[in-house]
Amino acid sequence: MSQHIGDMQNMETAAFHKEVIEHLERILQVRPEAVVADLHPDYLSTRYALEESGLPVLRLQHHYAHILAVMAEKGLMEPVVGLALDGSGYGEDRTIWGGEFLYVDPVRLEFKRLAHFAHMRLPGGEAAIRQPWRLAVAALCALGRDPLAEGWPWLKGREQAAGLVRTMLDKGLNSPLTSSCGRLFDAVSALIGECPEISYEGQAAIRLEHIQTPDEMGSYDCGALTRGEDGAALVFDSLSLVAQAADDILRGTLPGVVSSRFHNGLSRGLAQAAATLCKLTGTRQVTLSGGVFSNKTLSRTLPGALSFHSLTPHMHQHTPPGDGCISLGQAFFGQLTLPK
Repeated sequence: MSQHIGDMQNMETAAFHKEVIEHLERILQVRPEAVVADLHPDYLSTRYALEESGLPVLRLQHHYAHILAVMAEKGLMEPVVGLALDGSGYGEDRTIWGGEFLYVDPVRLEFKRLAHFAHMRLPGGEAAIRQPWRLAVAALCALGRDPLAEGWPWLKGREQAAGLVRTMLDKGLNSPLTSSCGRLFDAVSALIGECPEISYEGQAAIRLEHIQTPDEMGSYDCGALTRGEDGAALVFDSLSLVAQAADDILRGTLPGVVSSRFHNGLSRGLAQAAATLCKLTGTRQVTLSGGVFSNKTLSRTLPGALSFHSLTPHMHQHTPPGDGCISLGQAFFGQLTLPK
């Protein structure tokens, strides 16, 4: 793996990316046989692979790369159920993934989306990420609730904007679907009133974790899997966490208690769902990857919850759980796919 190159969103970083490739080829004295690229059509790295590399291109969805990165670290060559939890990644169905239960068999090269977090919309697209209060509105609307009628303090002064967001949601205007776990954290953080708007990436989730009440042992109920409308994958009842948090907040429950119950409920719910999916697929190996595992609470409690269900959890040790591990997962996929 190279040094950190940076966010591939400008031509300067893309040029440095090519310099790093040339440098590694030179010092390692290797010539690549193929390039593995993300499914997203607009990434500069994908454009490089398709238009400039001059090599055969293999395509791999973002979250499968996350899971394969853990498997590469651990030398796992047996089927796993992978939990890939992050902010966003371009999905195979062209929606925004980010709360995924995936089946990966590295020998048979089988990849399947077993389940995902309940869909919610991103009203305004990127604007919803910068303004998590929009996500709180979207989550409440997805639950059939009326945020304006419930009188949320964080909507004070935003009533007109919230009305516009409601219209966008009702008509599906510039409101792409997402199954993102990261956006769920953002929505709950905004519901509490802790972080209705952000000034840096991940701020809402960081603040939500920071305010927890340490000795609160309660948790919201979560973990059920239901058949989705398309029937292709099961749906994890993530929005029930928002519903219970909202009810608690309106009852006057302290923000720190709500945050702890949310974290505890999510951890236990993920473990319960993983146990169900492992039973269906016949494996006990569970891999954990994605930027959400930068959350210390989840990365500490979820492995224990999985072990309680007699499952074996695997986490990153030498690479970061965020997108810094993606290239390793892609390289492992290339190694598995190319003729020996």
